[in-house]
Amino acid sequence: MPVSQTNIALPQTQLAAYESAGSGFPILMLHGAGANAGVFSKQLDGPLGDTHRVIALDLPGHGASSPARTPQVDYTVTGLADIVAAAMDRLSLSRALIMGWSLGGQVAMEMMQRHSRRVAGAMISGASPVGHNPLSLLWAFQTRWDMLLAVKPEFTHYDAERFARLCYGDEMSEEQIDMILRSDGRMRAHFGSSLLRRESADERQVIETSPIPLAMVNGEHDPLVRRSYVEGLNYANLWDGKCHVVDSAAHVPFMSHPNIFNALLYRFAADVVTEERRRDQRVAAEVIPVPAPARIDAA
Repeated sequence: MPVSQTNIALPQTQLAAYESAGSGFPILMLHGAGANAGVFSKQLDGPLGDTHRVIALDLPGHGASSPARTPQVDYTVTGLADIVAAAMDRLSLSRALIMGWSLGGQVAMEMMQRHSRRVAGAMISGASPVGHNPLSLLWAFQTRWDMLLAVKPEFTHYDAERFARLCYGDEMSEEQIDMILRSDGRMRAHFGSSLLRRESADERQVIETSPIPLAMVNGEHDPLVRRSYVEGLNYANLWDGKCHVVDSAAHVPFMSHPNIFNALLYRFAADVVTEERRRDQRVAAEVIPVPAPARIDAA
């Protein structure tokens, strides 16, 4: 089925959005640093996209989207969450299942607090809930030299190749290297700085207290996320009561193992839709009709 493109004009930027032909409950997909919506092609174009209204955004300064007009504000965790919420308004999405990968996963967790009414459920992949403890980043992510590239604003071709290998592993291609080089590297710097300054939500507290259904799906060999940390947290509403691991996958299970990943996302979406119906029923039950004034007949 064809995927359509829409341009969304916002005060902060102009975004490109790509939408599948499906009409079912919406799934909004957020990519990582240096990527674009194209990384979700195996979700947009296929049975998942035929069933659900799957929408993938090019975040500001990536893909076909314009750079942010105020990078020091718009490229932070909170700034990107606000941009995504504004894009949802333009797309007539009152609520959606948010699927966030890597940087997009951190944005999705920010939205679980900052724009909680918009998030019917969240699936996080390749991202780790960061708390406000100064050591939280060290606990949440693996320690390796290439991780420093995640906050470097300007890349050489060699830097882009190393970053692509870190993110995509065996899925790495020259197209991805070029995609990274064409992206606005200021996002990496400002986003990383906002995490270090702890200006965003305490993501660990969010996942430990939020009633929003949350699915955690990581690759078995993810080189960035520290799985022992992710799997040891106390989640308030963890889907299936466990963190899911895609065997043999690395940082991009939705690309390398799309059948397994899409089956998980499809099943999670079905459970989110069921919970949405229950929510609607609860809201309807809470609406108590106001009785009409009693009629008083003249004597």
